[in-house]
Amino acid sequence: MNSEDNVEDVRDVSAFGHPGVDIENKERSEILLKAISKLSESQRIAFTLNKIDGLKNKEIAEIMEKSTASIEALLHRAKNNLKIELTEYYQSQKD
Repeated sequence: MNSEDNVEDVRDVSAFGHPGVDIENKERSEILLKAISKLSESQRIAFTLNKIDGLKNKEIAEIMEKSTASIEALLHRAKNNLKIELTEYYQSQKD
């Protein structure tokens, strides 16, 4: 599977049909996938390969042709950006 396929899957939330996601969690999954789609391309690809495809940092580094340290930094920034985005989303739902 190439990294472009992963990016397309994340962009099209309606196409997300992971067997582990039941109807009750579908709304939360859609919110998360929308937040993932707002990440920079590099962050989105690294995060998707790591969290959805289960690849290790070394494997992602080879696919993306970057150093392992660069992948670690991308994943760290992606997680921070998702935390900010999701916090803002849930805070706005309270208001």
